[in-house]
Amino acid sequence: MSKEQKKVFAVLFVCFLSYFYAEIVLRQSAVSLVDKDKLKLDSLIGKLPSNVREGVRKEIEMASLRDAVLGAKSDSERVQALTSMALASPDEKKMEIFAEIVESYPNIPDSMMAYVSLLYSEPASKNVSPAEFYKFVEACPEKVKYDAWASAFSAIRGKDSLDKGTRLDFLRPLLERKPAFRDYQYLYEPIFELALELGDDATKQAAEKKIEECSELPFRDERKPGK
Repeated sequence: MSKEQKKVFAVLFVCFLSYFYAEIVLRQSAVSLVDKDKLKLDSLIGKLPSNVREGVRKEIEMASLRDAVLGAKSDSERVQALTSMALASPDEKKMEIFAEIVESYPNIPDSMMAYVSLLYSEPASKNVSPAEFYKFVEACPEKVKYDAWASAFSAIRGKDSLDKGTRLDFLRPLLERKPAFRDYQYLYEPIFELALELGDDATKQAAEKKIEECSELPFRDERKPGK
């Protein structure tokens, strides 16, 4: 056996031992759940080699999230669990999970993060169009409506590929609805600023009127329950 072959064999042997040790620890941790006083999971993971420790932690986290999805007792709980799984996943997998949420649970308010994350996203086959977003928002309770609009604007503001005209067009439907509380001024102000920069006087004036209208309303947290 050549020196190079010996080196490769040595590396593979170390990897095998690390994997085998990780498997033993994971099996022991499952047993420890029955009697927590005998063995603690964190202590076990701490014994793992550093090159596999984080991978084991991640796998345990993902297994817990998968169990939460399977154990969900309602569509809302399932969407929440899928969202948590998406946020813990790599970007490509994250978008796949969000696309699954949008396709399977389009009318659940908890799907908001999936809609916002896929808005103007790539690839186009998985993105959410403004029209789809508007439809989702209109079916939501009033408080979720505002959160969805605010989150969406924050998301598109961070997309360098979108010009100011596209951002303004996205927010424009807000001018057609009556604000429910003063917080909406934080959405009308960007409309005013974008219209000012783009020289759109009509939109600027419409946004200014909405800002004035908001000034006469209480903030969301000041409204009486049920209103």
